[in-house]
Amino acid sequence: MNDTSDDQPAAGAEPQDDIVLGSLGAGPRDTHFGRSLGHRELRAGMPRLPRGGLVGMQRSGGLRFTSVAVVVLRDGRVRVARGVVDRWPVRSDEVRQLGDDAMATLLMLLHQSGVRRLHGETGRQSPDGYAYEIVARPGRRRYAVTVFTGAIPDTLQPLITFLSTLLNETGE
Repeated sequence: MNDTSDDQPAAGAEPQDDIVLGSLGAGPRDTHFGRSLGHRELRAGMPRLPRGGLVGMQRSGGLRFTSVAVVVLRDGRVRVARGVVDRWPVRSDEVRQLGDDAMATLLMLLHQSGVRRLHGETGRQSPDGYAYEIVARPGRRRYAVTVFTGAIPDTLQPLITFLSTLLNETGE
């Protein structure tokens, strides 16, 4: 069956500028605004961990809006900051040391969490929910992801639970 119609353009013909698909015309267009961000531009907005930091989590939100952050250093030290946290705890009154078993568990959860594949924000924050900002440096590269209560990926939940217990054990 061969349909030939007068309204179909001939093969190789120039597109007509008056034909619009959605809001995009077939004419010339400016695409330089659609360029993707370079590696350095992406890393510039990413939160930094303190020197020696392995993983950090900041939990903020809730009905009374609280903010708390925990950082686990590569040597097993745990630092916690409470109140309105605007940066990762570099020094803290609440310092404790993770044992070898806990560090092994943390490294396993960090590997299984898929934090290397996740990036940016996942989901939307509800008014009484929590936002979890996680930054990890398991090797030479930093990875960051923000997730919200109700939209936490299954692979990331065990890591958030583990880091939350560190917050609770230090006095919350």
